[in-house]
Amino acid sequence: MQIIVENKTFDIELPDHDVVLKDVIEEVETALLELGRVPQTLTIDGKELTQEELEVRLDNTMLGSEVLEFGVLSFEGFVLNSLEGSGKANEDLLKKLEAFANDLQENAKRVDSKALVQDFRDFLEFWMKMQGFFPEAFQSLKFNDKSGSEFFEALRSLLEEVVKSMGANDFTLAGDLLRYEVIPLVDSVQKVIPEFRKQIEQKQSEASKA
Repeated sequence: MQIIVENKTFDIELPDHDVVLKDVIEEVETALLELGRVPQTLTIDGKELTQEELEVRLDNTMLGSEVLEFGVLSFEGFVLNSLEGSGKANEDLLKKLEAFANDLQENAKRVDSKALVQDFRDFLEFWMKMQGFFPEAFQSLKFNDKSGSEFFEALRSLLEEVVKSMGANDFTLAGDLLRYEVIPLVDSVQKVIPEFRKQIEQKQSEASKA
């Protein structure tokens, strides 16, 4: 098997036992992350896979004759690309939070929260990933006068209170917590995106000169 990354070709001999595509991707991803690179695309034998095609093939056993080419980005490039759509995603989440708070208080009954929970999980995972790439830069940001770690701790604590209030059928309190505590914290993210982007762009510039 051949693996190509940034125009460099590596010949890989597979072990005797069966190896599936998912195993290969995980191994390569781990190695790339240690080198400051994030895999973005995968081409197998000259065909770039869509996300759907990749998911279908993840458990396929490798023959050992394939050529896998990984398209990669630097940490800086990956974060900057990710930040492109983050503002819109945050705005959408804020609208859903506001609508959910209204439904809770106007209907005074439990509202289906599955979609919102997933959106919130995606929100948290995204920003935790950003923090993981550049912890010092992230920690220097201020979310309503809170550091990055304080921000996430406050948000998690508030969400627990919201869930607890809903469990006690106190939908007025749950709505108030969302409207006056959670939403301002989520909104504060909008204000730090330009500063975070500026710091990463500076790191990218410094890396290109090194």
